[in-house]
Amino acid sequence: MFHNSIAPDIRNMSFEMDAEIYRQSSDCNGVIVAHGNQTGGYTIFIKNNQLYFDYNVSGQKHYIIKGGKPLPTGNLTIGFHMVKQDDGYGIGKLFVN
Repeated sequence: MFHNSIAPDIRNMSFEMDAEIYRQSSDCNGVIVAHGNQTGGYTIFIKNNQLYFDYNVSGQKHYIIKGGKPLPTGNLTIGFHMVKQDDGYGIGKLFVN
């Protein structure tokens, strides 16, 4: 069950998420934002100096986007933008600065 009082309902629509972070070193890993549980949700995180977006659909399938370059250090603006295409489909892109 989805509770839109906790987080916006982003299912089947275009959306953007942006976060300003400070990355002290290239060893800094972790979750930037997450919502959901094993039955569905999303997360943006840093692992092994790479940025990821993981979208879990009903606990059945994960759509994962990995950034193309190692992340820089310092002040960063991290973003994920989803543009809805057909019903249930879209194109997602990760952004840094």
